Amino acid sequence: MLLNEYVLPPDEAAEMLDRLNRQLEDKRAKKIRLGIGIIGATVVALIGLTMGGDLPLDSLFPIWMVAVMFSGMIAVMVGFKPAQKLKRQDERVDFFRDLSERLRPDLHPKAVLRFSLDLRGAALAEKKIWSGRSPHGNPKAKYDDPWLRLSVELADRSRLSVLYREKVKTKSGSVMKTTHKLRIKLKPHPRVYDLPAARGRLRTLQVTPAGQGAEVRVSFSQLNSAYGPRGILRKVDAVLAELSPYRRSG
Repeated sequence: MLLNEYVLPPDEAAEMLDRLNRQLEDKRAKKIRLGIGIIGATVVALIGLTMGGDLPLDSLFPIWMVAVMFSGMIAVMVGFKPAQKLKRQDERVDFFRDLSERLRPDLHPKAVLRFSLDLRGAALAEKKIWSGRSPHGNPKAKYDDPWLRLSVELADRSRLSVLYREKVKTKSGSVMKTTHKLRIKLKPHPRVYDLPAARGRLRTLQVTPAGQGAEVRVSFSQLNSAYGPRGILRKVDAVLAELSPYRRSG
């Protein structure tokens, strides 16, 4: 979903993300209703069997147990599990929509959002970067999922790029570890900032020899506000604050 690169003004991007949010929420609600419906129908059928049958209750108990367990498995497979996947997709859309909205006041008046948003998740063959087996013979795999790429021009003509990816390790098909990797790259405009003068004098940032910009890279295992949209903007503001003494006059 949304695998192609899009180039849209902020208003059009917001409308597209709103539509996508509604679609995902509707699909998720239908899957949840389906799972509940399967379990509910099974319970109703069993109550009918119990009330209308001549079998003693102790002989019906195993039937109840098997039927409820079987219907529960079906409900999870066709209802609740797909709903959980849709929830993760929705969370990615929410993240990007929040980030783009928070960036809007800092964008150049003619700025467009150049982005790609991959909602499919990490466990795909094309994203597998390693596979093997544990000492006990269980299959293991590693996946690399660069799910968000964004490039946009800020008000001071600096170019901001954001790359968000997930590194996932699985064992026997179950996720064992997820590492989130965030790269924020700011390329100051050479006519606005004196990059040669800034080189070697910045405390926390490094300007490349060719003056192409500064990068902030972080890696973390638990999602928290420090790496959400507001946290990304704080890091961008810190970069611009450190570069401000080297802003050209006029």
